[in-house]
Amino acid sequence: LYNLAASEATAAAAGMAGFLGKPFQRGELSRALATAVGTAAALPAMPACQAPEEAALLDLDYLAEEVEGLGRPLLLQLLDMFRQQAGLAGTGLQEALDRADFVRIASLAHKLRSAAGNLGLACVMADCSRIEQQAGQGDQPASGMAMLLGRLQADCALSIGALELWLAATGPAGALQE
Repeated sequence: LYNLAASEATAAAAGMAGFLGKPFQRGELSRALATAVGTAAALPAMPACQAPEEAALLDLDYLAEEVEGLGRPLLLQLLDMFRQQAGLAGTGLQEALDRADFVRIASLAHKLRSAAGNLGLACVMADCSRIEQQAGQGDQPASGMAMLLGRLQADCALSIGALELWLAATGPAGALQE
């Protein structure tokens, strides 16, 4: 049988800077390497999602894989496209709310959630899911939906800024910069 605790203790006793058990995700490897070489401080501190039950704005494991697979330039292009789409969706969501068009609200939230997923914007995805769920319940008080839309707008801005900082910290090739 495999004993993870014993393996970690053996690694520590041998003077290793850390331990990463298998299987692992690329994002876990990136963070372990950053910690081991002392560049973990190079990652920007991520502000918290506006939704109290959400811990992080970004899915860093997913993003590490995407930087490696797609490259930073393509992620920057996708971010620019998302920024435009989020602005249009915000306007469309408000107009749909003014008309009490919950079908349109659900549709716009679903599309924005998909676009956010392409960028690892975990908090925006969660916000969109809540909006889509509430809109699917039909006749909702406008104040509750307006609060959700306001949270989404704030989280979009925070997430876009956090992703820009994260991409800058990872540098042109996707490696952490010192």
